[in-house]
Amino acid sequence: MKNFNFDVSSLMDISKCEVTEIGDGNLNFVFKLSDGTHTYALKHAKPYLKILGEDFALTPQRIIAEMNSMEYFYSLLPQYIPQIYLKNETEYFFVMQYLDGFTSLREDPQSGIYEKLGEVLYTLATNQPTKEAFYACDELKEITKNYVFEYAFIKDHPALSIADYALQKQFSKAFLTNKERLKEIFLHAKTSLIHGDFHTDSVMCKGDEVAIIDSEFSLFSEISFDIGNILAHTIFSSIARNDRLYREKFLLLFSKLEALENFSQILKNSIGFCAIEMARRLYVPAKSKDLESIKIMQDKKDAYALSFALADELGANDYTNVTSFIKRLDNYL
Repeated sequence: MKNFNFDVSSLMDISKCEVTEIGDGNLNFVFKLSDGTHTYALKHAKPYLKILGEDFALTPQRIIAEMNSMEYFYSLLPQYIPQIYLKNETEYFFVMQYLDGFTSLREDPQSGIYEKLGEVLYTLATNQPTKEAFYACDELKEITKNYVFEYAFIKDHPALSIADYALQKQFSKAFLTNKERLKEIFLHAKTSLIHGDFHTDSVMCKGDEVAIIDSEFSLFSEISFDIGNILAHTIFSSIARNDRLYREKFLLLFSKLEALENFSQILKNSIGFCAIEMARRLYVPAKSKDLESIKIMQDKKDAYALSFALADELGANDYTNVTSFIKRLDNYL
């Protein structure tokens, strides 16, 4: 491939290396490297957003946050995190395990994986890095603040993409008040180093194997933000597929998390973050791939309307036990 000049000679035979661009990420470039004996994935950040090009500047330091957070997560959970073999903080790339044969949890929405996700989230919640490193990119944190907590709730904001099957609606006062409370937790809590973008395309599966990827949005916050994200995208999956697999998935997920010391508060916040993630995905350009996959237009319109109603309900009320949360979902789904 033209212009591929990363030094990976410590890992493989450069003279035999074949390079293929892979992945459909919005931020960074990902390549498959193979010399016939060794195969790796290389991820590289340019000083701009990949999907929008050079006119949309974005610090390449985001890749440093990703490589360091992935390395930290691997130190805690090597069975669930791809290994990093080479880091380069000046050229903004790293080389990691190539996930041959893996597909995303969104594409393969199996239930049994959720017990392992609970283990991952519990481990992150109960540990902190001991090494000083660049784990959090302030520029990406600002993007999250804007696109998760603000833009989607401003009528006709220019950063949004409002489809005619999902016209922007006003959320209840109780939802909006809770959103502001949770935004402060997101911004100022420092209880854990979290993934920051923990959804069903960040979880890769191969049979019962799990690999968590794409942690460039990592930051110090509360684990409930990550939990809320996986809840929201699991609900989107059930809406799109017209199933109730969320019951089994959430029971498995929370069977691990309920051992947290402050579980009732974490659950309350997680469901609130879930509601915000569901709400904002209706209107931001990066919409739910599950909802967008619905082929029949009336069904898609109905799914968006249902998602709005459920998000407003979940975000306006407190749920401090799993049973009441699942029962509320049953009433809608």
